[in-house]
Amino acid sequence: FLQTDERWSDIKVGNTNLADGGCGIVSLCMVSSAYGNVQVPSKDIANKFEKYYINGVGLSWNSMTEGAKDVFGLESHYIGVPNDTDLKKALYDNIAIVSFKPGKFTSSGHFAVLTLDGDGTSVNVYDPNDSSNKLFKFKDWDSKFILNEVKGVWIYSDIVI
Repeated sequence: FLQTDERWSDIKVGNTNLADGGCGIVSLCMVSSAYGNVQVPSKDIANKFEKYYINGVGLSWNSMTEGAKDVFGLESHYIGVPNDTDLKKALYDNIAIVSFKPGKFTSSGHFAVLTLDGDGTSVNVYDPNDSSNKLFKFKDWDSKFILNEVKGVWIYSDIVI
């Protein structure tokens, strides 16, 4: 899913809309859908995340655990910024959401989804703000490079609904 998709980009959340400030919500929709509970970004979902939204900042980090469980039934845990080996272990059969710091993926702060590629050697980045200019999802990313770009990592392992 992309936060700029015209089907939901104008949906309000906090003092902005999903196109400009919906990376966390759209990332959680991606994770929920990957585990079989297909959820597209909607007004109802955005409304449920209002309590986790900080005007001028975006979603609080609590939204990645508490909000994920409250809205989508996702079990998750925060693992900080792990080392390379621990990230790959965590991504084996799991999906992560990361908070990127300013760098390659954002100029401020940004949530995106990570998975491990099929052979376990690189990381896939599913950026809810990807575009034809960036095409991050088609690149194989070195996990050490990714870890230098993140502020925090949440691991999602299953749905409890």
